[in-house]
Amino acid sequence: MTAAVEPSRPDFFRAFAVLRKFALLCLAALPLSAHAADEQDADPTALAARILDAERPAAERQAIITEHPELADELLAAMLVGIEPGTPQEYQRIPYLWRVAVAAGERNETAQLRKILELSLPRDGAPLHDWQAVVIGGGVVGGTSNVGAWPRDRVAELLKGHAELIRRWERSLELAAAMADNPQIRNPTRYDALRMLGATEWDEAGESLLKYLGEGVEHELQMGAVSGLADMQSPHAIEPLVEALSHLAGRNRELAIAGLLRSDARKAALREAIEAGKLAATELTPEQRQKLRL
Repeated sequence: MTAAVEPSRPDFFRAFAVLRKFALLCLAALPLSAHAADEQDADPTALAARILDAERPAAERQAIITEHPELADELLAAMLVGIEPGTPQEYQRIPYLWRVAVAAGERNETAQLRKILELSLPRDGAPLHDWQAVVIGGGVVGGTSNVGAWPRDRVAELLKGHAELIRRWERSLELAAAMADNPQIRNPTRYDALRMLGATEWDEAGESLLKYLGEGVEHELQMGAVSGLADMQSPHAIEPLVEALSHLAGRNRELAIAGLLRSDARKAALREAIEAGKLAATELTPEQRQKLRL
């Protein structure tokens, strides 16, 4: 995607959080009559059109998403009408498809997330389009991970008893592995494909993630590897994250540290790394130090 259309999604996370808070403040400042009008205006098609309207301020578009999390699946369905994969139009929609999907992932409501997977998983014989990787990897996987879920377990819960969706999910992971390695795909979308791989087993995707963890790897791809390994509930993911602290910097380093606080085994490994001088305790927040009992 071009910088003029969308900033890098991984680097946009913090700005997105600020924008969402601003949207909430804007909503609180609206006159009561405007609130009442918006309560009545809950038609997903009309709301989707407003979200996709590039003439509207970003905060206003975000406010619609923030105010209607229960409609995320319906908003996505309406926003996908007429989408043209492989064209600039797809990438004009992707930033807001992502925002809606993240909101749904963080809401983490089973029926809604299952509907989003039904909408976004490629059907038999179809490719994995960029927008689908964004919605699945950035939204369902990334959003549920943001609220503390292990994505593989959460996706298994969502798909349980739905044989067709399970088949489509398993095939989508094969397509995601190929997308992550495809230099013709934009890096932010390859990042989302790597997030999808984090919702699998080590034997299935561990090596695919490791090759983007090394020093000198482009920032967004490295972030996908860090986040994917942090999401992978496997003891094999711990040592690579610890060893990568020697070269990770900035947000990627922060994500690795956060990922090493997600289980007792990971905390023990992080504590050992601090004791060995691989990481300074001062790099951790007070809350993180408390988790490690430092």
